[in-house]
Amino acid sequence: MAMAMTMTTTTTTTTTRMMMMMMMMMMVMMMMMMMMMMMMMMMMMMMMMMMMMMMMMMHILLLLCLLNADNKIQTDN
Repeated sequence: MAMAMTMTTTTTTTTTRMMMMMMMMMMVMMMMMMMMMMMMMMMMMMMMMMMMMMMMMMHILLLLCLLNADNKIQTDN
C-alpha cells in the first residue's frame, strides 16, 4: 500500500496515476470478493455442521425414545 502511494505521488502524468488507482481498486475489490467468498464458505460449512449435529441429536433422541418404549413394554409385561 505504502509503495503504491509513494509511486502515485512521484509520478507526474495523470494517466499513470489513473492506471495505478485502477489497479489498486481492482486489488481491493478482489480482496473483498475473496473475503466474501471465504465468509460465505465458512457460513455454509457452519450451517452444514449445525444441520448434521441436529440430525445426530434427533437420531439419538429417537433411539433413546425407542429404547425407553421397549423397556416400558417389557416391564409392563
